[in-house]
Amino acid sequence: MKVSDLAKAPTISRRASTKGFPGDRLRHYWPPTLGIDARNWVLGNLEGGTVPKASVEVDVKIDPSNPEPITILHLAGGIDFQNVTGYYFRPLPPVTEISGRAMFNLTQFDITIDSGRRDVLKLEESRVKFVNLDTNQEKAEIDAIVRGPLQAGLDIINHEALDLGRHIKLDTKSVSGLAGARLRFAFPLINSLTLDQVDFAASANLEGVGVADIAAGEALSDATLTVPYTQLTPPTIYHV
Repeated sequence: MKVSDLAKAPTISRRASTKGFPGDRLRHYWPPTLGIDARNWVLGNLEGGTVPKASVEVDVKIDPSNPEPITILHLAGGIDFQNVTGYYFRPLPPVTEISGRAMFNLTQFDITIDSGRRDVLKLEESRVKFVNLDTNQEKAEIDAIVRGPLQAGLDIINHEALDLGRHIKLDTKSVSGLAGARLRFAFPLINSLTLDQVDFAASANLEGVGVADIAAGEALSDATLTVPYTQLTPPTIYHV
């Protein structure tokens, strides 16, 4: 710890690091007054796992003559994590075995995910960003790359919590093939978030696609399809 400017309002600088603690203990290291909404989202949606290492550096100014005597001048740090379980939109089932790292400062909390899985779907390098943490307009941005069986991806789309596929009359059990998709979500960090407050976009490459009865008894087999990057809005979702 370093203390300077003792003749005026002193500045205190602190650097700290720790290794090998359970992920659920993160709440004890993250002050509840820093990035409140981001903290609530991370602690409420990321569970378990381990933290091989974490570090933080902070500079604060102390002035007892001010109504708010402690001012944070600088904050930065990093957290490595392994085998975490993450919920991206409850009540959808979580992504498990998440490994990666997080970097943070006073305005942003940036998570890089190296790997994870949702049953047979594999999550590849992805990003979760919490921005505008120094304002009242805090926002989350998720950019995810997912690969695996097409049927498993369609089952998520058809989940009752999203119901994005309710106008697509297709029995997912009759679908085969592989998919690689890039998904992007953006939403405000608020309580009681609803689907119409989520900006959603996606693109996908599909290989070996087969559908037993795609239309009027006709079958599709071994098709290669591309879904271009598409911005979806609530009217698009509900009125296809």
